Amino acid sequence: MSNNPADIDKKSQILPDQLKILFANIIPNTFGSVLIMIIYLWSFNGSFESNIQYYWAGGMIIALAGRLCIYKLSRKEKFYDKSKKWLLIYTAVTFLIGLTWGLV
Repeated sequence: MSNNPADIDKKSQILPDQLKILFANIIPNTFGSVLIMIIYLWSFNGSFESNIQYYWAGGMIIALAGRLCIYKLSRKEKFYDKSKKWLLIYTAVTFLIGLTWGLV
């Protein structure tokens, strides 16, 4: 791509489009994560020797709520003006969720 205005416009649209693609699956992904956590906690409820699983679930709920807050903020008019910032924050929160799932 060169530096002509049409190419610059295409470049500036890539990050907002990436965010929109990521946000397309937030609601079903969050619902699925909560459902799996409920099944896990219910299935192994009698075998917990400490409260660490409940702390894990609390951490997951906080991280998932953070991701939902980012999704809610994306509905605001000026959100996509700072796409790079929000993409980095979303990536960090998603990494934290994956790391927390790995602690199970």
